[in-house]
Amino acid sequence: MFLSVFIAYYTSIQILWGGSYMNRYWYVGLGILLTGLINIAAAQDATSLVLTEEDAVVRATVHNISLLRFQNTLEAKKRAVDRSFNSFLPSVTVGVGAIHSNEASYDLAKWNRYGSLKTSLSLSVGTFYDIETIKQQYEAQKISYEQAKKSLELSVRKYFKGLLLAEENLQLLSQNLQTAQKNYEEVLKKQKVGLASETEALSALVTVENLKPRLVSARASYVNQLETLKQLIGIESSVVVTLQGKLERPNTTKLADLTRLLKEASPSPDEQSLRSQLIVAEMNRKATVASTTLPSLSFSWTYQPTAGGTTSNWVDQGSLSIALNWSVDSLLPFSSAGESRDTLMDTIRDLHYQIEDARKNAELTRSSYVREIEQYLTALESYQANERLAQRSLELTQLAYNNGLADFISVQNAADDLAEVRYSILEYTYNLSITLLNLEYSLGLPFGTLGR
Repeated sequence: MFLSVFIAYYTSIQILWGGSYMNRYWYVGLGILLTGLINIAAAQDATSLVLTEEDAVVRATVHNISLLRFQNTLEAKKRAVDRSFNSFLPSVTVGVGAIHSNEASYDLAKWNRYGSLKTSLSLSVGTFYDIETIKQQYEAQKISYEQAKKSLELSVRKYFKGLLLAEENLQLLSQNLQTAQKNYEEVLKKQKVGLASETEALSALVTVENLKPRLVSARASYVNQLETLKQLIGIESSVVVTLQGKLERPNTTKLADLTRLLKEASPSPDEQSLRSQLIVAEMNRKATVASTTLPSLSFSWTYQPTAGGTTSNWVDQGSLSIALNWSVDSLLPFSSAGESRDTLMDTIRDLHYQIEDARKNAELTRSSYVREIEQYLTALESYQANERLAQRSLELTQLAYNNGLADFISVQNAADDLAEVRYSILEYTYNLSITLLNLEYSLGLPFGTLGR
């Protein structure tokens, strides 16, 4: 913006030094107009964006609010690990004061003055387990963050491919509407010369009018999906986004040995998350058992210089203590500490059950994805063959209609059949791409491993 203003200003000044009086003002006005146009173009560039699928993923990992919250929690867990050594730091207290006896015979004018420095430290085996628990919580949060990042990428790619399908559908509906409009105009011409009936003209008009609301509805649906994607990846709703890309059929050469991939697959994201929770729960129980069944060792040292009373000299009245403490009631199984230990054990058993359930569900889900992929591949081959047949059928029907051997309804039916086959190809291509993404996510593979 500043550059355009400078150029316009510089140009105007140069012109003012030469030329006639009227030309000078004319050129100044022209410079101002050019400046405005340049600024408008710059503003349009600032509020428009061409977006590819990879760009959308990168933007999401940087600007998505939910992922930023996960990152904030991860940083907090990391800070807790870095500061976990503070469990071994003694507490230090500094104080000053004055003491006066309540005895009646005591001289009220005299007070005992003192200062104090007190430090204490309590150690137990449970402290070491507490520190390890903090570390495991951080590791579990790292897994949760990576899974959230992976899940976000999956959602972004699904939305992006869904929008590409919607764009293809819009283009197909627009083409169908244009074709229907041309056919209607052609029927009207033939009707005027007696080669087409009124019924054929009305049928052609009905086809045109039926396509219009479908196109409007498809556009509204596309805009809604695009707004959702913009919110997901952190783009303001005022920004005009243009998607760059095309919905293409995935590469099938990598899909020949999916059974082997299933056998060599790593645990699913759900199972990994549960296993990290199990490690934390086991470490937490160890810390609880150690702190409630084993003794703790405490140290306390106090330095307390005191003056007053019978002497004005400062005398240290501090102390040093070492104690071994053991909570006997915590050893009882029916105590509150015993209940805490049993509750943690229940949690551990439940996590084992959840892990086994997640493992079986992952096997079923992955097998289902493989069957869906095989189904979509077979259907695509069939629809692609049908597309060639439908295209040929439309050409022959159109030729017959031009020669007066077929009515317009036959032409329209052939065109509808071709449009339906083409959209089915797009839809199955989209479904295949989405299923591949789901399978890659479940297997823990980078997105695009199977489909590129």
